[in-house]
Amino acid sequence: GGAQAGVAVEQPTGATRKFEHRQDFDTNGLFYFLGCQGGIRSSYTNPADIGMVTVTSSSLMSDSQPLSALVGRISTRCVTKPHQKSWMQINLKEVKIKLTHYTLRHYNSWDTEALRYWNLEGSNDGQSWVPIRQHMDDRALRKSGGSHTWAVD
Repeated sequence: GGAQAGVAVEQPTGATRKFEHRQDFDTNGLFYFLGCQGGIRSSYTNPADIGMVTVTSSSLMSDSQPLSALVGRISTRCVTKPHQKSWMQINLKEVKIKLTHYTLRHYNSWDTEALRYWNLEGSNDGQSWVPIRQHMDDRALRKSGGSHTWAVD
């Protein structure tokens, strides 16, 4: 763990909040918080649908659900075209985080075709990307709609 050489670690300014992961898709995470507009609303809405985050990708399959599903709470089929170097990106806008865990859910179509090889990367500017975690033949996602949470050093 720790900071990598050449990577500036910014100290928090303004209000800070700690999110405690207890179980997959609990109401304690960043996207749930943003979906409630930072606690202003008691009901949740997908944060991409209300402009709290922006989600982009390299390309989507024609039968994929909209990309906003990436930050949603509903198990669905949101999938890129099967090309090497396919990617999905979540822009948190002005929110800065120190990531400790992240959760992914396998799409709800089939038990097959689950993610096995991917990189999680972070960026402060959307241009320079820093590897956070690399997954090589990761078999944690196994079942249709199944989820897993990984710790980040």
